Amino acid sequence: MNTYLFVYGTLMNGENRNFLLRHFGRYVRDVCISGFRMYDYYEGGYPVVRRTDNVRDIIVGELWELTGDSHSQLATLSFLDEIECVPVLYHRMSVTVESGIRAVMYCANWDETWKDTLAEDSVWPSGVKWNSNT
Repeated sequence: MNTYLFVYGTLMNGENRNFLLRHFGRYVRDVCISGFRMYDYYEGGYPVVRRTDNVRDIIVGELWELTGDSHSQLATLSFLDEIECVPVLYHRMSVTVESGIRAVMYCANWDETWKDTLAEDSVWPSGVKWNSNT
């Protein structure tokens, strides 16, 4: 069974934590999802995504396929859970990317953690791929 991961921040190609993902998966292609809004968390140097269910809110990211058998893929997701501070900062969820593929994604625990931290002026432009150099 193939397990796909949708990444939109520091795990993407060229970003500072991509080396972690390259050991456990392979890049497939850039893809989009709708119904999510991205915020640039300037203090931390990474993006935060929350669900909006508004089809005009579009996140551009990368689709990765996790390698190894199902046990290895679950171990990779558990490892990523630690990196993403699940369940404090983020939660793991399933999304459908534009090509119809189901993928795992890390989404903010908005009300519990981020709602009072991020302002509307930190919203990343819809449909624009995030990068740490901007």
